[in-house]
Order: sequence, then C-alpha cells, then structure tokens
Amino acid sequence: MNLKYGQLDILEQELETLLPMHRIAFAAACCERLFPNYGIFLRDIKEQGWNEKDPIREALEEIWEFLVGKNVDAARFRQLLSNCERYPYDYENEETAESQRAAWAICSTLELCLEPTLSNIISVAKHIEETLFEYLDCEMSEFENANWDKKSGSSVRSMLDF
Repeated sequence: MNLKYGQLDILEQELETLLPMHRIAFAAACCERLFPNYGIFLRDIKEQGWNEKDPIREALEEIWEFLVGKNVDAARFRQLLSNCERYPYDYENEETAESQRAAWAICSTLELCLEPTLSNIISVAKHIEETLFEYLDCEMSEFENANWDKKSGSSVRSMLDF
C-alpha cells in the first residue's frame, strides 16, 4: 500500500479488509513509531522528580501481550484506559503536542482492543496524521520565518543540501 498524506479514505478501505487482531497490530505498530515523541515528555517529567509507573508504556506493553496471546479481559483494558486518561499532561505546553498525540493514539488503541471497529482504528490513524501535520507545520513555519536576506548563498545552499 502506497499512501500519500491525507488519504485516510484509502487507508480506511485497506484497514476494513483486516481481521480485528491485525487492526490492533497495525495500531500498536503505529503507536510504537509515535512513542519516541512521548518519551521526550516522559524524560522531562522524570527530570522534574516524577517517579511513578508510566501508564502509557504499561498500556502499550499490555496491548502487545494481548496480541501474542495473553488472555486480557475487558476490565483490564478499561482500567488501563482510565489510568492513561488521568495521566498528568501539560496541556498548556505546546512542546508536548506530539507526546500528547502519541498518548492519545495509545488510548485509542486500547479502545480498539475493547471494540475492534473501523472507526476506532481510523481514530489511531488520525492521531498519526495530526502528529505529522503538526510536525510539518512547525518545520515549515521555521523555514518561512528564516531571515534569508542575512544568509549567504553558500550557507543557504548547504542548508538545502540533503
């Protein structure tokens, strides 16, 4: 499957063909890709002295255990979801937007475990799309706000060389 940004309708068609456990596996894999964003937030709050068990990582680990055959009941997933939703996020801090999205994607994956519907898997995909949009928007903003008049031609060329 070769998707372009924003093609959720095509993704939805593809995901509709998957078995429920494959949808959960897809969502869990996506959450793992987003987890480093959350890890930055986690590192920052640990530096501030917070030392409680991390409910987000615990939830993701439990999802993987479920996927490999561990018997997990709905009450356990509801408890994990409740723990994750009560987690102390700093909603006022713009630097944690990507970490919040990662956490929300994991919460959506827990909901998917409870009810493996197409709308729940698309919710995970939307968090990924929003994370990508926020990142690109930030990068483009920095690029557009650069003071190009003060940069020499060689430094601009070196910035644009990939």
